[in-house]
Amino acid sequence: MKTNKFPDIRCLLLVLLSLLPIENRAQQSKETDSLLKIAVLEVYNNPTRSIEIAQKIYKMPQTDSKLKIKSLMAMAQANVMLTRYEKTLENADEALRIAKETNDYNNQIVIHNFLGNHYFRLELKDKAWQSLKVAEDLLRNHPPADSSIHLKGNVYLLKGYLYADKLDCDYAIIYFDKAAESFEKATDKQLGKINLGVVYTHKGRCLLDNGKLKEAEQCFQKAVRISEESNNIGVNVFSRFSLSQVYAKQQQYARSNALLLETIDVAKEAKQMELIKEIYHQLSENYLSTNNLKMHAHYDKLYNLSLKDFDQSETQSVGKIAHKATDEVVDDNQAAGIRPGWIAYVLGGLVLVIAIVFFAVFKLKRKIKKP
Repeated sequence: MKTNKFPDIRCLLLVLLSLLPIENRAQQSKETDSLLKIAVLEVYNNPTRSIEIAQKIYKMPQTDSKLKIKSLMAMAQANVMLTRYEKTLENADEALRIAKETNDYNNQIVIHNFLGNHYFRLELKDKAWQSLKVAEDLLRNHPPADSSIHLKGNVYLLKGYLYADKLDCDYAIIYFDKAAESFEKATDKQLGKINLGVVYTHKGRCLLDNGKLKEAEQCFQKAVRISEESNNIGVNVFSRFSLSQVYAKQQQYARSNALLLETIDVAKEAKQMELIKEIYHQLSENYLSTNNLKMHAHYDKLYNLSLKDFDQSETQSVGKIAHKATDEVVDDNQAAGIRPGWIAYVLGGLVLVIAIVFFAVFKLKRKIKKP
């Protein structure tokens, strides 16, 4: 039986979606290409700088629709790292509007997949499955070129997340492995390598969640090595944090704490807000397990302070999603060629979405009141 359904998986769910290959078209200057790639790669290392660069590109007179979409998605990803979830939704919605207006099906796949991950982060599982359905239908009705194989990897990874949550690890790993295969074949080797590190991290978390500690440890060690080779701080921090949880499960608390304390400084420097929160929590649990009540209280206080800010942002985003007009859901599904019966199902599911909003608010209040 599962005891922990990825409480901290949310901090890396979106890494794959804004990391699109940058096309060298005649009308794009080399300077703009370079700036966009920096913005994408800085999402984890320095999200504030990533947003500044992406905004600069977005406002350039020569920026075409594809570049605008990629700039917006870089902003959306960086805003997730800063827990600005409402801004994330604004960025993604604007990118989707442009992609629809220009019949840019590849980017529509990317954005729906992104939103699916974001809904999963906010525990809006039905909407996550809906977004996956739209992405899969677009992928089937408008298949991308071989050079865009990363799009399939993105969809496989989201499917792995959702199946890990709904069914079991063994079934989810089928899709994690398919995602890894896609990213190994990616034309952009640098970004493909970063994505591969993410896959190994989440595959490891699935194994960890099911008590397969040795296999999980091997996945996390691979992810650490890959992230160091690709110089990606976000993946490195997350995989190290996950590895520390393996040590804690093995009751190697001193080893776990040493790795966490080493990792938290890097996480703070890169403003990995969600991961910082989870590191505090793991440290508090480790010290409680060793009966060090003073250090447990110290880190538990830090955890609850960070949790309060995080949950307020999360609850505001859930509310915003629930109040979005239902015709947007219909338009998205019609664009993907979904049958009217499915649309009726989606509309019926809105009642559940609203119920989840109230549940999220109730959960937030309980966490805030927790001593």
